[in-house]
Amino acid sequence: MLFSAFLACTFDYGLQDLSDAAQAIPDGVVRGRICDPAGGYVVGARVWVTFGDVVLQSLTDADGRFQIEGVPDGRHEVHVKKGSFALVQDVVIAEGQGQLLEEVCFASDAVSILVVTGEYDTVEDVLDRLQLDYTAINGRAGSAYVDVLADEEQLAAYDIVFLNCGISEAWMSRREDVGQGLRRYVKAGGNIYASDWAASLVEEAFPGAIDFYGDDTLDYEAQVGVTSNVAAEVLDADMAALLGSGQATIRYDLDAWVAVRGGGDGTDVLVRGDPQVYDLNTGKESALQDVPLAVSFEREGTVLYTTFHNERQTTMDMDELLREMVLRL
Repeated sequence: MLFSAFLACTFDYGLQDLSDAAQAIPDGVVRGRICDPAGGYVVGARVWVTFGDVVLQSLTDADGRFQIEGVPDGRHEVHVKKGSFALVQDVVIAEGQGQLLEEVCFASDAVSILVVTGEYDTVEDVLDRLQLDYTAINGRAGSAYVDVLADEEQLAAYDIVFLNCGISEAWMSRREDVGQGLRRYVKAGGNIYASDWAASLVEEAFPGAIDFYGDDTLDYEAQVGVTSNVAAEVLDADMAALLGSGQATIRYDLDAWVAVRGGGDGTDVLVRGDPQVYDLNTGKESALQDVPLAVSFEREGTVLYTTFHNERQTTMDMDELLREMVLRL
């Protein structure tokens, strides 16, 4: 599921320190900047050079910059990886002279993406902003998408599968098949991003990985979220670095979004907050305290779930968070 491709892209802004020929590069140092297909800088990408049994590596910072020191003379391959995205760039160190790479960007077709469309969400907006290629299949109506989700061989053609909120209930007639297909897909290294009402698909494939509000075996009990803006805490280090803050505003533009109480073993909370929900017992609104708003877990591949949407009603904070979530899959 790794693709070794790169697209060099340069910009007229933010390049002073990368394009200044007079800047001295320390001996044996490879320095550069990594960007997504749309030119946005990528945080937390692993960058490494291997020679013999030695691996020299670095991580990109919030501005996409990296620096690897101690690289010996010779031709080397600089490898970059972020989630399913990967590229390789050749460098040559001669007589101890370091090398400065121009910006290199992941290609638009660096990964193979499937989007199952939904009635209430459009992750396609995020992918379009990132200039990523993808295949879309209608999840709002019909059952063609069910055959794909139930077949791990068809799913294997994709690095990432996006499950939008508001997928039709056609899959429920084949719950076990769909759950098994998604589970095997992730076990083989595939990645899934699901939002809001797609929680039922996640629960079917990975029971216990996420503790949804109410009885997890009932598809609708967790749909208790209230329309509001939530001041959230960003726990993921890369996301916080990208935002320049450990705080973000999350907008819920519709009622009845799926609330989460916690995660199972091995589930990481990325964003948490104190959202308002309808209390199932009293029928009144109440606040949950420090509950997950976005989580991820690994089963060879990665599953990422957000209680919030990717629609146009996102805040600036959410735009940045969603972009980072896509790139890490």
